[in-house]
Amino acid sequence: MDDPIRAALEARFREACRWSETQAVEDHEPLTGAALDSLAFAKMVVQLEMDLGYDPFLISEKPVYPRTFGELLAFYQTHASSTEP
Repeated sequence: MDDPIRAALEARFREACRWSETQAVEDHEPLTGAALDSLAFAKMVVQLEMDLGYDPFLISEKPVYPRTFGELLAFYQTHASSTEP
């Protein structure tokens, strides 16, 4: 996988949802339907901040409420450039 953001997000998403490493994570996967409650989501965001070095929810000037894995991924990818020197 060439995209380190996607790789980190998929790994943490699987971990938070207690999915196997072989279970595919599709962009249209709903966050709420994947056994991802608010506490699991918050833990995942903290772990991703440690993995990636930034939290897009702190960087963003507007509140964002992603509904799918693809929306969450796009949000992280969009704000990755905000952290580059």
